[in-house]
Parts: sequence; structure tokens; C-alpha cells
Amino acid sequence: MLLRRHLRVVMISKAERYRIDFELGLKVRMPDGWSFEDDGADPFARLKAAGVEWEAIRHECL
Repeated sequence: MLLRRHLRVVMISKAERYRIDFELGLKVRMPDGWSFEDDGADPFARLKAAGVEWEAIRHECL
């Protein structure tokens, strides 16, 4: 259930990826204070930390 609750896919630019992965050091971790066990954990926390904007698309899983 953790994966279903937290997994999201967003297309970002190479520059945004570089900022998230290398400038902020969030390639393999989430920002400080983020926890999978927290029901209110924001799955977009990395994007928000990097100032990345995106447009939400609703998609229902089969």
C-alpha cells in the first residue's frame, strides 16, 4: 500500500532533474522530515523542494 499511496510520475526537464539529483542531493532520498509512514507525506516533496511546477493529470489504475 505504501507504493500505491506515494508513487507518482511527472515528466521533468534535464535541468530540473539535475537540480533535484545533484544540487539538492535528492536523487535517492526524500527531503528531511519526509516519511513513508506519515499518511500526510507529500509524494511531490522533491519537486516542491526544487521549485518545479507541473500540471496534474488524473489517471485511474485498472
